[in-house]
Amino acid sequence: MPDVTTNVIHVDCDLSSFASVREAAAAVREAVGELDVLCLNAGVMGLLDAATPDGFDVQMQPNHLSQFLLTALLWDLLEATADKKGEARVVNHSSGARNAPFLPLTAEYLQKNGGNLGGDGGWGMQKWQRYQQTKLANMVFHYALTEYASARADEGGGSVKVVAGRTRVVVARWSPLGS
Repeated sequence: MPDVTTNVIHVDCDLSSFASVREAAAAVREAVGELDVLCLNAGVMGLLDAATPDGFDVQMQPNHLSQFLLTALLWDLLEATADKKGEARVVNHSSGARNAPFLPLTAEYLQKNGGNLGGDGGWGMQKWQRYQQTKLANMVFHYALTEYASARADEGGGSVKVVAGRTRVVVARWSPLGS
């Protein structure tokens, strides 16, 4: 087994705030010269229909939009690491909920419509539809980023691998499901 040194740093990041994501990306850049792995695994679910301070849905922004932004802000660091070491990785996590109920990705969920998408009454199926849209957006992003990374590698832009992560979590345990 190779001699591996692991350097883990803690960076605060509130994914419900684009300003916080930008600050976190700047902190990562300041703290490290290389980025071997960017793991996108944050998620919230079953939240009431409300807007983040940026105006987006409280599920869509942390689950997808902020992770997209973080990737964009750190992409050149990943490519530089890949150029130096031969590879860097982006690991995308999603959820099987992206398939149920199957609805195509809809623009209204990606826009500044937080608080206007529904889902607060009774079982609030709209909040689960909003969650499904976030997880579907993760997969669409994964496929698009895979194609982009491949094209960049063909152009000599570094070998950044985009992989679908697999994890077993029970995020519902911490979610206000009864709301």
